[in-house]
Amino acid sequence: MEKRGYQIDLVYDRDDKVYTLCEVKYLQSKVTPKIIEEFEKKPALFPNPENSTIHKVLITTKERMIL
Repeated sequence: MEKRGYQIDLVYDRDDKVYTLCEVKYLQSKVTPKIIEEFEKKPALFPNPENSTIHKVLITTKERMIL
């Protein structure tokens, strides 16, 4: 079984035990459900030994999403 890697573009490690995971996308088209689904999987892969709260932020150049 191949182990897949992942990338998180920006992480804020706050003093109040919160990680903010940011995904940055430069897109020519709208955000698709596939992009959101892939981003939703990343917090489960992120090392979190203290069981801190995780906030997710998607930063994109487009203003609307397709859901």
